[in-house]
Amino acid sequence: MSPRVFFEGPYWLYFYASDHKEPVHVHVSRDDKEVKIWLETFEVAFNRKFSQKEIRDIIRIIERRRQEIEDKWNDFFIK
Repeated sequence: MSPRVFFEGPYWLYFYASDHKEPVHVHVSRDDKEVKIWLETFEVAFNRKFSQKEIRDIIRIIERRRQEIEDKWNDFFIK
């Protein structure tokens, strides 16, 4: 199961149910691309096919909506 966090523009942000043992992060997909971003540092954990420009755009979205992502993480994994 992949809990969806939200869609923004062409990007789908989500978690994997098995992610609970890792620090807070979010996966982002578009078409056949995927990137995983740590919320604490906004660093890329892995990237599959996203350009650096797209990653910068994605990180801006995550920075702006960080609290919402953390709240959804806590709702899914902690509560």
